[in-house]
Amino acid sequence: MKLLPAALLALTLAACSNTPRQAANPAPADSAPREIVLQFPGHENAPVTLQEFVQTCQKASGWNFTFTQATDEALRARSLQVFGEKRIPSAEFQGFLEVLFSTNGFECKPIGPERMHVLLISQAKG
Repeated sequence: MKLLPAALLALTLAACSNTPRQAANPAPADSAPREIVLQFPGHENAPVTLQEFVQTCQKASGWNFTFTQATDEALRARSLQVFGEKRIPSAEFQGFLEVLFSTNGFECKPIGPERMHVLLISQAKG
């Protein structure tokens, strides 16, 4: 008689451990945004510095940017003529930034784990 409750408990525990658990609110399979929308105030007579551009990109994309104090000063010294709304597909965002920074005398390369989305901005050599 005493073995029956113990056997039932063992079977119940075994069944529970083999039952897959499902999250209450599972995240959608594709939760990443399909495109990144950059909003630039102003008009064509009001350029933005590259440093302001980096801040806008960081807020809109969730990417993290890092650079030295010297690079920060160089980013503040250069400006772009952008205004209005710019839409960049998420899959092309890193390439877009690499081209934009390259044409303005900077290098942009990913550092750390890919899932962290960290880009190091530095002044191009030579």
